[in-house]
This record gives sequence, C-alpha cells and structure tokens, in this order.
Amino acid sequence: MFPMDGQGGFDEAAQQGISAIGAMDDYELSHTYTWSVVHHYERTFSGDSAMETSDGIADYLASEKYLSTSPTMAGVIGKFEKGTTTIVLISDGNDRYDPASNTLYWDPHSALATTSGGRQSPALGLGHEMTHETGGKTADRLAGIPDQAYDNAEERRVIVNYETPAANQLGEGTRMDHSCDHLYGVSSPTQY
Repeated sequence: MFPMDGQGGFDEAAQQGISAIGAMDDYELSHTYTWSVVHHYERTFSGDSAMETSDGIADYLASEKYLSTSPTMAGVIGKFEKGTTTIVLISDGNDRYDPASNTLYWDPHSALATTSGGRQSPALGLGHEMTHETGGKTADRLAGIPDQAYDNAEERRVIVNYETPAANQLGEGTRMDHSCDHLYGVSSPTQY
C-alpha cells in the first residue's frame, strides 16, 4: 500500500515512480477516487475508496512486472504504455475493455478456471484486456465477426495469438474458448 498524505494524495514516498496527479473527482456524487500513475506513461485508476485505489495500483504494478516476464505480454505492455486508457478497479470478476470510453475494467483478485481444467491469474486477465485495447481498428472489426468457440473473432485473436503463448510462458493454464468453468478469489493478482 502507498502512503497517503491525508489530503487525497500520496506523500513524498510516492517519488518512487508513482505520484498522485489528481485528487478526488466529484466525491459527493460518485464516491470514486481517481489518481494517475506515472510509470513510463500516464494511466488513470479509480476505485471505491482511496485504500482500494492505492492497493489496486500496487496490484497493477505487480501484474505488469509479472506479465513483462512473458515476451508475448512484454510487447503488449510496451504498446499499452503508449496510451492513456482509464483502468477501473472492480470486484465482480467481469474484466473487460470498453473501446467506446477507452476504459479497461479489471478485478485484481479474481482468477479464472478454464473449461479444460487450467487456472489463470488476474494478471493474465489484465494482459488479455490490454491486448484488446492495443488491437485498434483490427480489434473493432474482428469484434463484429461471430465465432462459435470464442464468441467473436477478436476474442479468438487475443486468446490464440497472445493469451495462450503468454500463459505457456508464465506456466499458467490455457483456454480453447472464451468461456471459463468458474472464477475464484486470490490474494495476489499473480496467483492462479
């Protein structure tokens, strides 16, 4: 957890690569705290509380470090870092990327059991959504093409070309579809 200065921002210890650029946005209306993380790029995070947001930033950075050990995901992260996508921390396991609002929704404590018996970390789920975000017009076009096993051609592109190689490189389970057997909670985003 990152130390807070009592005024909605990080204290001097935040100079280790993380700084609060924003403060609470419309607290009275939305009760959502929003900060940006400076880590080679600017990224906006939001959660239901200051503590949840700072914990989410730590989870994000741990996930990024973990994913970077995969050559496949290192390339995705490099491309993702050039953008300014908003990351919203969620707790319902419904990870997704919304291209209309350029928002990535991520649950850092929801792991996935594949339909073939494998297990995947929340970090790999983040990498999956990052891959959608970096897909650009190709992703938009492929999302409209139905695919029986993967729901649509965009999910097939992400799972077959990025998620599966990364899962193999990280020692995680792989998927043969866009489904899961069930989601389960983990204490760390790199756990599976």
